[in-house]
Amino acid sequence: MLTGKQLAEIKISHVPGIGEKRARLFHKIGIYNLFDLLYYLPRRYEDRRVKETLNDVEAGEVATVLGTIENIEEVKLRRNLSLLRVAVHGNFGSCTALWFNQPFLKRSLRKGLPISVTGKVERNLYGYEISVADYELGSLKNPVHVGRIVPIYGTTEKLSQRSLRRIMYQCVSSYAKTVKDLLPPELSSELRLIPLSQALTQIHFPADMDSLKMARQRLVFEELFLFETGLSRIQQHIRKEGVARLPKNRLPEDFLASLPFTLTQAQQRVITEIKRDLSSATRMYRLLQGDVGCGKTVVALYALLHTVAAGYQGVLMAPTEVLAEQHFLGISRLVSQLGVRVRFAYRRTHGEKGREQCLEVN
Repeated sequence: MLTGKQLAEIKISHVPGIGEKRARLFHKIGIYNLFDLLYYLPRRYEDRRVKETLNDVEAGEVATVLGTIENIEEVKLRRNLSLLRVAVHGNFGSCTALWFNQPFLKRSLRKGLPISVTGKVERNLYGYEISVADYELGSLKNPVHVGRIVPIYGTTEKLSQRSLRRIMYQCVSSYAKTVKDLLPPELSSELRLIPLSQALTQIHFPADMDSLKMARQRLVFEELFLFETGLSRIQQHIRKEGVARLPKNRLPEDFLASLPFTLTQAQQRVITEIKRDLSSATRMYRLLQGDVGCGKTVVALYALLHTVAAGYQGVLMAPTEVLAEQHFLGISRLVSQLGVRVRFAYRRTHGEKGREQCLEVN
């Protein structure tokens, strides 16, 4: 089984049917290796499953039919404009498939050859006509472009939808079953998630809409699972090493005692938690969340003063210069009697939209 890292080590130029020259086209759409290719998901899908009859198809509607070529005719409409008319007969009845300015197709089309065509249907005195958007020659035992729910990918100039889809079909068929499934089997079983190999196959070439839905659920869950796992590992790493900040004086308590208002129970609880975190050798990793006006700044200022009392400096950063100045004025007023020096600092970077402002409490 191949891990994501191993798949990423297989360059796209080494994938059968691509090579160095075509690989540069794949680079334009962000595909550099086999992992990128397998996870290059379709932008949308088109239902190109075969119609048994055209009687219920309205004019202008897109439909797909399967039949046998009965006749081929090339018509020169005018200079630089030709029309290829191919008579197709099948269980659905008869129709004429139309290709504009593609005379080269005559070399691959033969009378008696099975063909599936999809395109916009029109009806006139002579019967049904289909302006072909895509087609498939031969039986529909393993359809790629027609006769199924077809993936539509983002592509680039000189890399046609058919070429990309054909390569994707070959790679999914060859490699999807070799990708290592990272989800624990018991978790997949509990949540009724399909295997990764099946999800990769069905997300690209779904057998039906239910299969596509299950594939999406599996891949979305995997992405969230790996994201959460990654965050957990980062958090564990961050929490490993820290510095115990033990106040050398009563500055934090004096600050609380000097406030002209009483802290809420929520503020008192969070301050106790922050005090415990800062006093331990484990690095604090905390998000303080609350509505506007609920007193988050006072709690943050307590954390700053706790740090200052332990012999360190504290910095409060704000997203705008206006907000930073407001904090500076408010904090200066609150700590003016405590012997704490507050400095307002900001940085303007010429040629860039962003600014960075900070308050230093030391």
